[in-house]
Amino acid sequence: MTVIYDAECPFCASYIRLSRLRHQFADVRLISAREKNDVTAQLVEDGYDLNDGMVVIHNDVIYYGAEAMTHLSLLSTRSDIFNRTTAFFVSGKMRAQFFYPVFKVIRKATLFVLGRKQI
Repeated sequence: MTVIYDAECPFCASYIRLSRLRHQFADVRLISAREKNDVTAQLVEDGYDLNDGMVVIHNDVIYYGAEAMTHLSLLSTRSDIFNRTTAFFVSGKMRAQFFYPVFKVIRKATLFVLGRKQI
């Protein structure tokens, strides 16, 4: 599994850290969307806007934005309060489609306040 996210966004980085993906998936590859590499270049070439959504590639399927968070939520353990809370917001397709745009606005506002550029 590969997860592409904004490592400079405090919310995105905290989400990845708290979801404890490395504890559940020994072979997970975490990539900052700001890195220039083959994976991010191919995603951009394929039309994915890495400013508008994280990407999860799992079993050769690409999940983007709300679908990516939903997929990670469904794979994550519900053993702690963070993952249970996250699951409430994004484990269902309709809830994820409702809340994900809110998360994007919060991310963009936070980056602006912190003086960080978009990807």
